[in-house]
Amino acid sequence: MHYDRSLLILKITVMKKQLLFILGLFISMISEAQDTIIYVSSPGTLLTEINPQKLLSVKNLTINGTLDARDFNQLDQFLAKDSVLNLSGVSIAAYTGLNGTADSLNQVNPITYEANRIPDYAFCVTLYGMPAGTTFYPSSRLIILPESTTAIGKYAFNNCNSLLSVTIPASVNTIGTKAFGGCKKLHTIYCYANSPIDLSLSPNVFEGVDTVNCILYVPQGSKLAYQSAYQWKAFINIVEIMPTSINSIFDMKPLLYPNPAKESFYINSEGVSVIEIYALNGTLIMSKSINGKESIATNNLPTGMYIVKISNKNILNTERIIIK
Repeated sequence: MHYDRSLLILKITVMKKQLLFILGLFISMISEAQDTIIYVSSPGTLLTEINPQKLLSVKNLTINGTLDARDFNQLDQFLAKDSVLNLSGVSIAAYTGLNGTADSLNQVNPITYEANRIPDYAFCVTLYGMPAGTTFYPSSRLIILPESTTAIGKYAFNNCNSLLSVTIPASVNTIGTKAFGGCKKLHTIYCYANSPIDLSLSPNVFEGVDTVNCILYVPQGSKLAYQSAYQWKAFINIVEIMPTSINSIFDMKPLLYPNPAKESFYINSEGVSVIEIYALNGTLIMSKSINGKESIATNNLPTGMYIVKISNKNILNTERIIIK
């Protein structure tokens, strides 16, 4: 059979380009699926550690180091919708200036933001008092706050329609007015304060939250206190959680995230754990052993609510999870 040499070379060249293109897409998909961890050494320099385009696309972001209100302002603008944001290793520095989260376009006098406080309006989708037409962006679906946080500012997460889960560390002693107002999809709150945070001076902290279905997780032995505390008692489902290790309850993290989950979720544990997933009728759907924070695929499960049993040498706990 006779072949046209030039035509054969052309076909091979085209095939190489197609293979390189497919390989590039595959590498890109792997890269996007991986966690992104950055360290911010100086407050106000977030965008020197990660460019805005990367921030717009990353789905699992862990930040360590020091941030201030300027960095929260950048997160509010560029953080990808439906991302998972872990700030547990962050320290929040004080800042005075015009580039924070609560500054309007017509602001003249600098605003002071306190250290260790989630700034007012930090992730607020609609900032009250701002000029008409000002654009704010959807929030993450899961946020773990810095472990050194002592206060959550007013309207900090107001109208964050994408927010599904938030972790409030035990160090928090103040939550501002309407901090979580309008978070209609908020499904789980992990609050690690042994005594309920006093909300008597902060009206409508959870206004618009579905307190019938949203699960409030609290430290073991504190459920009764939360059930009688102002605003906290609105939550119908208050569940006590055990410490994840022999360490202090202040060191606890969510055992299961994200929740709800779409394609997979993670178990926050160390060492070997046995994971069992049950349907609500008690039927065992899945059982497997994992080592550390492994991903558990859920794309073969029908949408709905399931019970997840987690057991290892340190914990024995059950959690509810929603598969979307």
